[in-house]
Amino acid sequence: MRWLLVLAGLLLAGIAPAHATVTNTFEYYTFTGTCTDCNNTPKPTATLELENYTLGDSIGYTLNGTTDEFVKFTYGGSNLLAGFVINSGNINEISGSIGTPLPGAENINIQSNGGTDFFFSLTSGSWCAGSTNNCGDQGSVHVWSAGVVPEPASLALFGSGLLAVSLLRRRRRA
Repeated sequence: MRWLLVLAGLLLAGIAPAHATVTNTFEYYTFTGTCTDCNNTPKPTATLELENYTLGDSIGYTLNGTTDEFVKFTYGGSNLLAGFVINSGNINEISGSIGTPLPGAENINIQSNGGTDFFFSLTSGSWCAGSTNNCGDQGSVHVWSAGVVPEPASLALFGSGLLAVSLLRRRRRA
């Protein structure tokens, strides 16, 4: 019986069907900046979500839809500037790239339609987040790092392994 459970686990874990489809991968990059003008939030954070992005490649998106890598940008805000979200429905422009190795300072420029919300960071360390052409939060030091988000297949594999272990323990007790 034990060999049957092991065989089932191997089938679930390692054998992909011949008609497997390619799925999109989402990457999350986290910004942490040292704010020079914020009192209560000295280290504002932001998250940039990209789809099918390769580190070092240029990120580009304009209203004409030149690429579809951009998914969402979320700025957490501070005591001076309310947080905001720019997504594919309200973006005007994104440019720059996230290189290797991470963590590091990166050139990123993001602007919503009408320029109401914007964010930029430079490899020199300078950064600014604002609304309507006014830097609400700014600083001279920042870091971009890769966020870790588990893939659904990895979670399924982990879950099947836990199930197999629990079945083996239950079987031994009986």
